[in-house]
Amino acid sequence: MSKIHTIAQFVKKHIGSAFVMNSGWIVAERVYQMALSLVISILTARYLGPDNMGIITYAATFVAAFMPIALLSLEYVAIKEIVRAPEKTGEVLGSGIAMRTVSGFLCFLLIVGIVAILKPNNVEYVTVAALNAVSLLFYSFTLVESWLQAHLRSKYATIIKAIAYTVMSLYKVFLLVTNKSVLWFAFATSLDIIIIALLYIYLYFGRQKQKMTISRVMMKGLLVQSYPFILSGLMVVAYGRLDRVILEQYHGANALGQYGVGATLCYMWQFIPAAIITSARPLILKARDSNSENYLRRLKQLYSFIWWLSILVAIVFTISGTWLVNIMYGSAYAESAIALKIITWSQGFSLMAGVRTIWLIAEDKNKFLIPCQAISAVFSIILYMVLIPPFGIIGASVSTLISQFFVAFVSTAFFEKTRMSGKYMLDAIMMRF
Repeated sequence: MSKIHTIAQFVKKHIGSAFVMNSGWIVAERVYQMALSLVISILTARYLGPDNMGIITYAATFVAAFMPIALLSLEYVAIKEIVRAPEKTGEVLGSGIAMRTVSGFLCFLLIVGIVAILKPNNVEYVTVAALNAVSLLFYSFTLVESWLQAHLRSKYATIIKAIAYTVMSLYKVFLLVTNKSVLWFAFATSLDIIIIALLYIYLYFGRQKQKMTISRVMMKGLLVQSYPFILSGLMVVAYGRLDRVILEQYHGANALGQYGVGATLCYMWQFIPAAIITSARPLILKARDSNSENYLRRLKQLYSFIWWLSILVAIVFTISGTWLVNIMYGSAYAESAIALKIITWSQGFSLMAGVRTIWLIAEDKNKFLIPCQAISAVFSIILYMVLIPPFGIIGASVSTLISQFFVAFVSTAFFEKTRMSGKYMLDAIMMRF
């Protein structure tokens, strides 16, 4: 009880602080997005059915798979560079956006090519993939958000994203009313990113005096720092997305559509921990740079809050999963409830691993991301190949749960210099901070 009281005092003390206000803006944006996307996604899923939803999920899986390469994982290091050297903001953003633009275009071509090979003579699959992958050409400009986060000004990002989600939702309503095909819905994924990118650029040049410049030295420096996160992101795809490709390959688009709906419901609340982690990142990094005694304490408090929040949500979803799916999506998506009830218990592990990234950056241990994630990827792929072909949706869900536990608590135990992260997590779960 004393630890709970300590957390309560901490929250009370920081009410009104830049951290809480920044988190509040992010949460507000996510609540608005969730409210819109939940209603629209339910109507869309009912309209398209599991088969068409499976096709869209299949294409989105490849976009997510190439995201680490397209974005070069620069969001992790850009904030760090801007915090340390605000006078180089324009150089950081300009160099990063230039690199992302090139990599995004190459990834677009690769996605379309791979889907064309895997689904020969299937124009619908290839077209849906291309319409989804267009988003990668505009994601490069979302690096501007690093500038906002570094200065705890997420309210601007909130407004911009709210506008984009509103436009995208109206677009989907138009498609539903006019009975458009799945191809029109596939473009919706890219539409909001296009709007966000344009508004970010407008905001930056309207409020920031520093012009964006491209520097080879800066590009090299950013890439050297981010390459562990790029490779790590690819490994994350192996244990976080490959299950969908294998599920579709062995059990078809309908099974993937069911699984995708269950996973979407499972993750719909994660805007809350994501907002808190995003806002806490610069504060923890600053505490580490100044050798503050509060550094580890803040880290453990973040771990603890994220863990116990995820457990509470898992209990709620386990109890109400079947009812939620039936009410929202109807009997056609009955199997989605199975995925929801199992995957929900993996979220605590995945979120803890997300917080651990802050610790790795703060301690300059980025290089351990690659071997840790490589081990996790190999383990996960073996699980997928063993469990998904015979057990379908249940096999994919159980594989996800086991994989996320392995990532959070087992992968870092292989290396002496990263074993402390496991101890910090356990301390946080036991509220020892």
